[in-house]
Amino acid sequence: MSDKIDYLTANGCGKDYAALETELLEALSRFSIYDYITPANLKEAEATFLEFGEDPVFEYGGDVGELDALEKWVRGLPLAREEGCWPFLARARDVFLKEIGLARAVGGDDFEKYTVLHTPPPTSREAENALKVLSWAWTGEEKPVVEDKTLEASSVVERFKMELKRLGMSGWSVIIGDGVARARVEASRKRVVIKGGEWFAESEIRRLVAHEIWGHALRGESGSRQPARVLGTQYLGGGATDEGIALHLEMAAGAWRGPMRAARHVVAVSAARGASFSGVYKAIRKYARTDKEAFSQVARVKRGLRDTSKPGGWTKDVIYFRGLVEMQRYFSQASYFDVECLYAGKFPLADCELVRRGLREGLLRTPALLPPPLTRENYKASLKRMREAYAATPMDL
Repeated sequence: MSDKIDYLTANGCGKDYAALETELLEALSRFSIYDYITPANLKEAEATFLEFGEDPVFEYGGDVGELDALEKWVRGLPLAREEGCWPFLARARDVFLKEIGLARAVGGDDFEKYTVLHTPPPTSREAENALKVLSWAWTGEEKPVVEDKTLEASSVVERFKMELKRLGMSGWSVIIGDGVARARVEASRKRVVIKGGEWFAESEIRRLVAHEIWGHALRGESGSRQPARVLGTQYLGGGATDEGIALHLEMAAGAWRGPMRAARHVVAVSAARGASFSGVYKAIRKYARTDKEAFSQVARVKRGLRDTSKPGGWTKDVIYFRGLVEMQRYFSQASYFDVECLYAGKFPLADCELVRRGLREGLLRTPALLPPPLTRENYKASLKRMREAYAATPMDL
């Protein structure tokens, strides 16, 4: 540890940084918003809704006492300095505390207030553009087809483990768990969760490897190897950038399904702000391949509510569309060094200049890990594939 402290001190982080960062990272690793916002009765609610059309009443778990203890712990950390690495640490603390507040509000009457603070809802322009994309995606030959799904969740787990090992990402776990999404990465826990009880198509597993492992997990692993290890967490406010990068890696891998789902998230979130569960379901059913897929989409945005017959819901899913548009603009002009910079950690695109300065000054290290499509020998061909993927869509937004 002494060598690390000396390195950080020499680069402006200060002698107290490493100890405080370790303590904050320990607190972050003990929390996941999904432990609180995932309905405990999701499977029962799905069966009831698809048979009877009744708006679900969601039940939630999670230890509120643990939230209180974590909040007290993190608020007590002296993270007021502004120079060196400290702004990243202070920001992670603030985002973390905001998620603690959101977790505490789950199932309550003020959940809508907290979710809007977490992620602003879609603008009218975003909603219009998303509808434009959906109208295009579901006309004529562009309408997606239903693929045969013959592989169990355990197959995804094994494939993910193999890819993590191949990339040299030790310390990560892949488990089967509950959730609305079919896969998710919890970077602060170095954990990937695959939804149990699901069946997957081979092409979907390839897409998920590109999205979850190359996009989310690898960016987190690279950040965790920085002197400022907090760059490996999901608490720097870079969710839209992270999703945009992951979606573009799907394109580079030839596994992209198009912008339909990102656009559908926006339409669902927008509809949820003024409609019941069944009302949102009606609004987006024509844009889903199956009833089950439509239910999952609505459940994503109605998470956090107890009585889903009321308007409102979780706004976070708009970040897929925002990130897609944001990163389209970035990758349309990116050089190799622009691409490489993105893997210094998990941060919003707005921080790129700050990160570049950290790399130039030696405060941050050039990332040792890059996803296969973005290595020096592959990035030009990958950028070309990304642009070709856009050429066939109405994503000039």
